[in-house]
Amino acid sequence: MKKVLSVMLVLVMLLTQLALPSFALSYDDEWVDPYEGLAVESMTVTSTKGLIENIDGWEEEIYDDNGEITDTYFYYDTYCAEIYATVVYENGEVEEGYFYELYGYYEMYDNQSEEPWGLGKHQVTFVYRDIETELEVEVVETPVKSISAVAQNTLVEGWDGGTYTYEDEDGNEIEETYYYFMQSEPVFTVTMKDGSVIVGDEHEIYEQTGYWIDYDVDQEKNPFVIGKNTVEFSFLGVPCQCEIEVVPNPYKGVSIKGENEVYLVFEGVDEKDSYETKIIEFVYYEWGIDGGMEADILTEDGKSYYVYVNCDVNEDGFSVLNKNVSLDIGPFTTNTLETCNYFKAAYVLDIALYYSVNYYATSQETAGKQFEGYNADEEADVDHIVALSTYMGDYFSDYEYTDFGAEYTLTVEEAEKNIEKLFGITDIDVKESEFYKNKLFGGKIEVAEYWDTLEPVDAEIVFEDGKWLATADIFDYYTEEFVGHITIALYEDGTIYSIDIEKDEIRMGDVNCDGKITAIDARLVLQYVAGLVDEYDLYMSYADVSGDGKITAVDARIILQKVAGLIE
Repeated sequence: MKKVLSVMLVLVMLLTQLALPSFALSYDDEWVDPYEGLAVESMTVTSTKGLIENIDGWEEEIYDDNGEITDTYFYYDTYCAEIYATVVYENGEVEEGYFYELYGYYEMYDNQSEEPWGLGKHQVTFVYRDIETELEVEVVETPVKSISAVAQNTLVEGWDGGTYTYEDEDGNEIEETYYYFMQSEPVFTVTMKDGSVIVGDEHEIYEQTGYWIDYDVDQEKNPFVIGKNTVEFSFLGVPCQCEIEVVPNPYKGVSIKGENEVYLVFEGVDEKDSYETKIIEFVYYEWGIDGGMEADILTEDGKSYYVYVNCDVNEDGFSVLNKNVSLDIGPFTTNTLETCNYFKAAYVLDIALYYSVNYYATSQETAGKQFEGYNADEEADVDHIVALSTYMGDYFSDYEYTDFGAEYTLTVEEAEKNIEKLFGITDIDVKESEFYKNKLFGGKIEVAEYWDTLEPVDAEIVFEDGKWLATADIFDYYTEEFVGHITIALYEDGTIYSIDIEKDEIRMGDVNCDGKITAIDARLVLQYVAGLVDEYDLYMSYADVSGDGKITAVDARIILQKVAGLIE
């Protein structure tokens, strides 16, 4: 009884606090200056990081009166000095943080244009809220003593690179020299002057220091050859050399085989190098020329290949991925498969996984109801079918990106084509959907998609009993917490048979998506009900904890009961 009373007391307290500002919680409040109109009583500004000589900035050119370049000097970027400010206002409030964390407008001035800087301390003027103050910024020597690099992989002739084509000013196509990508993945050992040692690839070095490895590779002047090639690297002004080896291509051809399971067959120059491996993942990048597409494929032996997919196009100009497919892979073009369902299924499943999770998270806003999934053996919900097919489809009259998502406009005919293509349904009346706004939009359909924070990862695709199955875990994009599963099944022709989302582990009630369910979430729901915040201030898909299709004070009460441990 005491727990019930305490929950009700908290609910009453929250109701009395509805009008209180929720500065840290509201999207709109992020852009409100809480110190606007206050006079500054005092301000101190310091540099927390030295500028590394000839690194933290860029080259500037000096011109004479005739516009000729007479000299160059290095211009230091004072923002790299990580300026930290403490501002005391007339009412005693204190604002402090790095320059990019301050709410007001700031500027910095120095004399580098008149007197180029060298090693040592230099004066900088910092202006904030019309108050000027001086601070010292120091240019220091590089903290690096030495650097070495060792390549982890060899580059394969004709595979690890590409020939680029561009147009000159007259529109003529110019083919550039074959360039090798830096896929040798060197590991760097950086010894600092303070005795510390940092080891890792270029990304790990950046994560630990905030600076990237530089490399100077001019393959147009010095093209790589089979054998060892020397590449110059440097880090914070300290150079090193690394040998990168190019080995002869061990293959003389590549072919593909299969239909629902697709294999790459490599024909070796030596018979011992011949082998085949199953394609287990297909990740497309973008449409290319003549209906093909650029993609990556991952094979069962753990190797990844960049490919160009050659295929037919239909009367609408879209790629047909389930027949007459060949691959440009490395220096080879494979044979053409007359039928190939795998690539179409992988493509459809990829977009269906993403948009189904997105629609699950935003269905309350777009259709006014929770997305319960889809099954071809049951009666289809017209709103869900229209929304999903619009997100995933190729046909729409117009679309517009906003800060919160995308808005699509379709004709009835376009909606019907999308539905038939993706679901194989031809007898559904899209005019029954609430997205059909006849009076306002002249007989067109409007569907809004809201960006959310859920994403499916680690999808596994298999072909079983005449259907394609893809099962993926669902994670929160920001917190990286596991929140559920999604399973999508396709017919053999690539149309969607079913979409199922396991909701038991979805974090219902966490409406500010901070990874926890607290009284703050209940307060946000109450503020929404009272009209003090709008739907963009909370994750609507997590707010309807009662499951009645509405967001009310009942949902806030249930959230508080969860917080108090009265319900799970």
